[in-house]
Amino acid sequence: MLHLSNDRKTAFKKNDKNSYGLLPGPTPRGTCPNATVGTCGCWSLSSTGKSRVCYAEKIRKLYKVVDKNLRYNTKTLKKADFEKTIKILKDTFNRYLIEGSGKSFRIHWSGDLFSVKYASALNVAILDTPELFFWNYTRSYKYLEIFKHTSNLITYLSIDTENFNECIKYFLNNRDLLNFKRIRISYMNSEDDFIKRLNDNFDFGLEKLNLKYVVPCPVDIGELAMIGACSKCRLCNSKRGEDKVIFFKIR
Repeated sequence: MLHLSNDRKTAFKKNDKNSYGLLPGPTPRGTCPNATVGTCGCWSLSSTGKSRVCYAEKIRKLYKVVDKNLRYNTKTLKKADFEKTIKILKDTFNRYLIEGSGKSFRIHWSGDLFSVKYASALNVAILDTPELFFWNYTRSYKYLEIFKHTSNLITYLSIDTENFNECIKYFLNNRDLLNFKRIRISYMNSEDDFIKRLNDNFDFGLEKLNLKYVVPCPVDIGELAMIGACSKCRLCNSKRGEDKVIFFKIR
């Protein structure tokens, strides 16, 4: 069983442990094979050059217990075979069903899909836990086909300025593969320039992607307090997010 985490933003009630994390950063040490390391990437250094932009890495370094849990979860999943991985994940989700407060579960508050084995086992575990609704953000696009029939999961393709073109091309080229009500886009940058960047790089607008709006995370623009925000907003983990790009502001 994995160590669950109480993420202040995603928790539905106080001390609601409705997520788990893995070590952030590029593989093999971390679990993010497609972490972007360029100037504006998720694994780049901040403007001061002293810390990573990655929020999960900042938290891991700040709290020893977080680092311990992320290391444990990562080691546990990487050394387990396929059947054992399924059992670990199902036991983790069932524990939340017994002890948790809600019906929504955030996959990977830290880390990402790091292998076919892990992604496939996670898909089985999610399908076998229909009582829960799951959501996650990923840059591991090559594993998304595994989840194409998984109706109790919403997945966001995580984009920044470094992988922008790659992600948009993937989104366009896989219309027959992806269910766009459940495979969506999130965009992370210091400014909300998604439409401008789209127009500049591809010479077309949102309608080409079957999208209508770019909506900022209300926490990032100061409209909603951090604690319990996801349970109040529901943009990312419900139908409210359909036809929209969710914008997350990087400071």
